[in-house]
Amino acid sequence: MDSGWKPPWSEVKIKQPKGKAFTVNCPVDVLVVNSQGQRLGILPNGDWIAEFEPINSYFWMDEEGDKQWFFALPLNTYDVKLIGTGSGKFHLLTSPSGEGIHDFTLANGKEVTPTIIKLPPTPTPTPAWCDYFDSAILDTQWSWVREDPTHWSLVDHPGYLHITIQDGDLYGGWNHNENTLLRPAPAGDFEVVTGVTINPTPNYQQAGLVVYPDDDNYLRLTRCYCNDGVVQFLKEVGASVTGNGVDCDLTTTYLTISKQGSTYTGYWSADGSNWNQVYQYTDVHLSNLKVGLAAFHAAGSTEIPADFGFICVVP
Repeated sequence: MDSGWKPPWSEVKIKQPKGKAFTVNCPVDVLVVNSQGQRLGILPNGDWIAEFEPINSYFWMDEEGDKQWFFALPLNTYDVKLIGTGSGKFHLLTSPSGEGIHDFTLANGKEVTPTIIKLPPTPTPTPAWCDYFDSAILDTQWSWVREDPTHWSLVDHPGYLHITIQDGDLYGGWNHNENTLLRPAPAGDFEVVTGVTINPTPNYQQAGLVVYPDDDNYLRLTRCYCNDGVVQFLKEVGASVTGNGVDCDLTTTYLTISKQGSTYTGYWSADGSNWNQVYQYTDVHLSNLKVGLAAFHAAGSTEIPADFGFICVVP
């Protein structure tokens, strides 16, 4: 199910340094040339070249094990050529709204004829507040609940909020987790989205999103090991807890909590584009909302890293 959220690509930072080589081989060689003759992609000799910067680019592995490439490009005219020996798909996003996505598929080394694409006018993006954690100092809108400065960093893994999770819990009467990061939520309806990398293995290691007035009233959506690998969506009102989850053993997971009136819906995604509903809670009346991130281990002292690549709050 589509959560309704579209990434504000016009604001996404470039995590791949310009001119640097990728550390993986792409089964589909992609070369994009803009109208100025600048090249972006993989050359015939296998070298990566970036003579201009995309708005964003990344890859993921699909269910068949093929590598899927994605580029979001500035307004221009492009010559797109795919040459490779494997199989996979290349997605070209031609507007920040998500409209005009062109898919090119290559299989068995077949060469695709160069394609000229004229991008449509760029619509005005949905206003959003995002933090990509690309500064060594937190934005002033953030505040901590039970901060332990020895267990979080913006420089240990540059471009990420790096939290070393530690013993603590936020469940019923157990309110002693550390390093919950919060900012005020927008008035009315909103969606909050993040991407988190964590590999939980002991029970109740977890990291993810919170919509949080206080310790005894909140919703949290986490990638968790809770007797198995899951995404868990938990509601606590008046210290009374209800939890629901779905199976998920991904290391990197995208999470969304959507608020519409008194209804809160949790979603997860493997790629940030295709969303799956975890659960929906209705008739939840909370006030003085904050949104943010949490990471903790509710059943022991084993410490592992949780890395948050971004958080966006979309009114």
